[in-house]
Amino acid sequence: LVDTPAGKTLTIDLNGKTVTRKDETNQYALRNLGTLTIQDTKGNGSINARGIYNGYGNGGENVASATITILGGTFNAKGTNGGAAIFNYGTANVNGGKFTSIGGYSLNNQAGAKMNITDGVEVTGGIYNNQDAELTVDGGNISINRSGCHTIYAWNAKVTVNGGSIHNENSGNATIMSAGTSEVTINGGTISIANGKSTNGWTSCLIDAT
Repeated sequence: LVDTPAGKTLTIDLNGKTVTRKDETNQYALRNLGTLTIQDTKGNGSINARGIYNGYGNGGENVASATITILGGTFNAKGTNGGAAIFNYGTANVNGGKFTSIGGYSLNNQAGAKMNITDGVEVTGGIYNNQDAELTVDGGNISINRSGCHTIYAWNAKVTVNGGSIHNENSGNATIMSAGTSEVTINGGTISIANGKSTNGWTSCLIDAT
């Protein structure tokens, strides 16, 4: 596990290389408590692990000031029972890269955290937005094709969509689920669902479940 301590700044260039944890289904690749930038100047670089922690410290001590910026690379969350490419407890600026998962949402924005998604980002395993978290989507392509999962699931959280494409290929779920006291604002972008409408009574694309 690579640590960026609080107050420190680190830039990692994947440089076209692949980083794989030995126990990729259970071990996290990185834990950032400071300011971390990940780039991939040569392209085709990737990280295969249970994911990356941003702002999550030892003993569960969260560091809200932790900031991670992703400029490129492919991030594959390999946890078969949960796990996310990024578990964010601070601020995550996702300005590039591809994010996949097999056992949970690809991006997980935890309580009180902030996450910003811009053009050039590809998320194929959806986003979970937890209690009091803020998610802003300015661009990119966000999708999911997994039974029981919504493309963006907001639980007592805030979601603002200004652009990009958000799609659910599994029509048994919603594209954006606004649950509890969540606030969802749509200013632009394309929001779609397979077959135009869900098959189990959910409203097409956007659901307000209080």
